[in-house]
Amino acid sequence: MPLYLDIHKLPDDVTPEAVQHAHTKDVEIQGAYGVNYQGYWYNHPERTVACLVEGPDKETCMEVHRKAHGLVADLIIEVNAETVQSFLGGGVVAPTGDVFLPDGTRDPGVRVLLVTEIANLAAVGSQSGDEAALKVVEQHDRVIRGLLGKYSGREVRHTGDGMMLSFPLASAAVQCALDVQGEFAKSRDRAETPTIRIGLAAGEPVTQHENIFGATVEQARAICRAAQPGEVLTSTAVRDLCAGKGLTFAAAPTIRAPGVATPLDTARALSPGKAGGAARSAGTSDGQLRPQTVLGGRYIVDREIGSGGMATVYAAHDSRHDRQVAVKVLRRELAAGIGPDRFLQEIRVAAKLTHPNIVALHDSGDVDGILYYVMPFIGGETLRDMLGRERTLPLARTIEIVRRLAVALDHAHRAGVVHRDIKPENIMLLEGEPMILDFGIALALSQAGSERLTSAGLSLGTPTYMSPEQAAGEQSIDARTDVYALGCVTYEMVAGEPPFTGSSARALMARVLMEPAPSLASTTEHVPDHVDAAVRRALAKAPADRFESAGAFAAALAGPG
Repeated sequence: MPLYLDIHKLPDDVTPEAVQHAHTKDVEIQGAYGVNYQGYWYNHPERTVACLVEGPDKETCMEVHRKAHGLVADLIIEVNAETVQSFLGGGVVAPTGDVFLPDGTRDPGVRVLLVTEIANLAAVGSQSGDEAALKVVEQHDRVIRGLLGKYSGREVRHTGDGMMLSFPLASAAVQCALDVQGEFAKSRDRAETPTIRIGLAAGEPVTQHENIFGATVEQARAICRAAQPGEVLTSTAVRDLCAGKGLTFAAAPTIRAPGVATPLDTARALSPGKAGGAARSAGTSDGQLRPQTVLGGRYIVDREIGSGGMATVYAAHDSRHDRQVAVKVLRRELAAGIGPDRFLQEIRVAAKLTHPNIVALHDSGDVDGILYYVMPFIGGETLRDMLGRERTLPLARTIEIVRRLAVALDHAHRAGVVHRDIKPENIMLLEGEPMILDFGIALALSQAGSERLTSAGLSLGTPTYMSPEQAAGEQSIDARTDVYALGCVTYEMVAGEPPFTGSSARALMARVLMEPAPSLASTTEHVPDHVDAAVRRALAKAPADRFESAGAFAAALAGPG
């Protein structure tokens, strides 16, 4: 018998309990009509239910609804390759909500998470401008969404410079990842073609509607960051789940996921015909540094510990002082655009920022066109790691973090330094104490004076925390841009999600520019009026309507007295 999806757009007064009760009624009488309900997706925020049912025809499926509970489907479509791809590929009723099994119980969670990151987004933005970078994002989205239905995957989250996807089968996830890389490899010579990293991890993350959290999420992100551009890197758990499926893997380095004490073993998935490339290259053809590379005559590179659109971070040993440090190396294309003289000049300014809540700069240098600066190696976690695990923080803890960050930002602003990229990933937590990262790159790039290095082009990687003036490409940026970003981070710590999200970078930036920021009080219970008012003012569209300083924002959050 054919399979159908019957799709309901529910009235506002229908509760999740009512939906489950209606499904139970369908199952009770299905035998009399020769149909078989196999489960349903329920997206509470969108008020949408989509049931998967096997039956003789659409009319019979409709009749079951009429007899069981009267909630007749708005649309019934027969399941085939085209309709499944459309359904799973991000349509109005895409299954981004909770998944329920035939007995009405909630599915315990997705089995495999796939995370992508566009490695060349910042470079395209700096070299070719905003529109070219948006085309890269759009092609990334189009290719991936076009393949999701083929492998029964679904889009969980768009991050601005990548996606998070979930799959019921490990082999399907890996094959989808290889197909994605294969599609991009065909047009690698085109400027608008994405160069992406892909990481996969297996487990059962915590789900809540379209958002997911937990250790599996952090593992997938960490594996993605460790992957080379153009590579598919998986946990060994994913590799083991693919046994007997005709897929080939090669050994890859052990990595560490944030907040996880046990090292994570990884494997590299190989495209057909590439099984001979068993060992992962340690070469530098893509600009990555080999272990034991020595910078500045004293910093011995150990391993890569992080990577973003602008730079790669390595753990290294400072042989002069016998200590572990973190070395941040700019992408070669960005280094060429800035130039060593300008970079080192601006890094000296950032190095003068001395504050307990700002990660200090120890040193900087230029070795054969490689521009780098050196920071303490901090063994804590980022605020993003914490939010990935906890989702929200208590209000008192949030206010204390913001207060300490605000003092640090005011210190930098008085020195004439605007960060321009405040986000949870750039906030470290060391024994609970927040510390701001990356003042060095922010200052060097913002003062570079090159049209190829405009802040609009470089901030595309994290548009979620971008102020409206940054989104509009304005060049005159001051401290109030950091106040806006700090307001976004504050909102996310309290509400569990940023004030604006979008299905693509373009959609997200449009919302930042056009829509008023949502009220915390409307999305989160028990938010005091003064906190709601302070966050709304920090998120004002016009800089003149925001707080003049981060400290003023923090004081308003704390409230009277």
